[in-house]
Amino acid sequence: SLAPFMTSSVRNSGTATEATFETRPYKLHKLETPPNSTTSCTRDEALTFYTQMQMIRRMESAASNLYKEKGAQVPVGAGIALANKYLENNGINVSLYGDGAANQGQLFEAYNIAKLMNLPAVLFVRIMVMAWVLVLTEPQPQPTTTLVETTCLEYG
Repeated sequence: SLAPFMTSSVRNSGTATEATFETRPYKLHKLETPPNSTTSCTRDEALTFYTQMQMIRRMESAASNLYKEKGAQVPVGAGIALANKYLENNGINVSLYGDGAANQGQLFEAYNIAKLMNLPAVLFVRIMVMAWVLVLTEPQPQPTTTLVETTCLEYG
């Protein structure tokens, strides 16, 4: 059940210039024909893929650290809205966030401050309708719409 996603046809300890991979069967969603079950890449292509993967991973890690250091977008947006109100520059702040972040205490605090101080802020939540939980079995949809809708209605 925990078989590798891809198996390689290159199995020796020498250097290969090209490798062919056979993938496991796909479960299709809104597709009539599956992608090819075999693919190949050259050594240079594989090195490019690896380099790009490492670069993306480092960017994700840096973004995660910034998020942890600076906080969520909505509290920062509420602070900018407070600055706009204080400076009387007629500016407004628009903050966007997904429903996955809708149950964090810092969001509730930002809602309260924005509402209590009548800040020029617009908060948009993107309702994805489902959250996916990945365990070593199939993903199970977890509805989050009710929580998000209730929270948004409570804060006006």
